[in-house]
Amino acid sequence: MEEKRFKSKQRPSRYFSVKQKHEIIRAYQEGGKSKPQIWQEFTGEPADKGQILKFMRQLGYIGEGSTKKPLTFYMEDKKAKKVSTGELNV
Repeated sequence: MEEKRFKSKQRPSRYFSVKQKHEIIRAYQEGGKSKPQIWQEFTGEPADKGQILKFMRQLGYIGEGSTKKPLTFYMEDKKAKKVSTGELNV
């Protein structure tokens, strides 16, 4: 029997060397272009889908948790808003 082979609908994964990642990040840090424009220039795809930030974290340009807030922060903020808005209606 002959096996059927199906083409994957996903694009093949793209590999970037460390040198290429540094080049992409340097182009972003120069400030002349947006992330989508830089990604288009280097890959031909319209959107980076967070890859440039991922590269920056991998290579130490930004910290891992520098922009992330814990979930409890958001939950406490909602409770405080509910209490304060409830007092205004009284």
